[in-house]
Amino acid sequence: MDQIRRTVRDQLPTGAHHTRLVLSGGVVSPTDRVDFTQLSLDEIRAAVEEAEAASRYVAGHAYTARAINRALRLGVRSIEHGNLLDETSIELFKQHKAFYVPTLVTYRTLAAEGPQHGLPTDSHRKVSHVLEHGLRDLELVYRRGGEIVFGTDLLGGMHVHRAEEFTVRAEVQPPIDIIRSATCVAARLVGLEGLIGEITPGAHADLLMVEGDPLQNVTVLARPDKHLRLAMKAGQVMYLSALALLVVCRASGSRSGRSTPEPPQQSAARRTRPFHFTDVPLTGFFMRVRFQQSVWQRSCGSCSCTRAWPSPSSAEGRRA
Repeated sequence: MDQIRRTVRDQLPTGAHHTRLVLSGGVVSPTDRVDFTQLSLDEIRAAVEEAEAASRYVAGHAYTARAINRALRLGVRSIEHGNLLDETSIELFKQHKAFYVPTLVTYRTLAAEGPQHGLPTDSHRKVSHVLEHGLRDLELVYRRGGEIVFGTDLLGGMHVHRAEEFTVRAEVQPPIDIIRSATCVAARLVGLEGLIGEITPGAHADLLMVEGDPLQNVTVLARPDKHLRLAMKAGQVMYLSALALLVVCRASGSRSGRSTPEPPQQSAARRTRPFHFTDVPLTGFFMRVRFQQSVWQRSCGSCSCTRAWPSPSSAEGRRA
């Protein structure tokens, strides 16, 4: 108990947002059974006390109802995995306003690709045990009104499958609730409600623009390589597809009525002016986003307009 307390005290002042406890055995670990409980009640209680003293929280890796229930009763705020929970666990989630973070794509991917990525045979056998319960437990928590957060737990070369969690969850949940689990519900878990997970005045401008309507077919979010058109983090464009640039350029050009390129002197004068996305269709809605930064003139190559865009050689361009 003293070692747990000392470790949490050492880590939280370094900037840790929360602390995470291993509360049961794992799937990948080769020597411990999934139904092991790894820590004593006093050790869990000590970690929660120290986290709360620093206005932080404790997250927990756990699979079985026994491990989950011990943690929830002692104030652990979120449970990751949780494939073997039961009805008593759901009541405790609701009673303590805790969050359930299933990681279902992990087990499907481990079952299919684990051995080729070095997963030991004994660990691979444990995958099927938790895999068959995952969707059932997600449906139980969802039907009972528990708080569900989007998460994955993929390793190494299997990271490319992370977004496929959207597809897996669509077997149980409607699209809007899956999207909320990855946005506003996740924001409540990490204590950043009002800043992330929503598009409101004062929040970070974190946006995705996709081709398709995820409210009708959430699996468009599972294939960013095919459907993602724009990704913006805190107002900074992190990714922009060629097609999205063309749409923005043409939309801006049509509104301005300009059919010929700006003269060089006018283009030069625009280099430090704001670049506006205005009324660009976003999955059936409209977004109004503005940002201002040092910019570089780039032609979209397919029409006569020119638009201001971050220089790839500038600090802003490298971040974008």
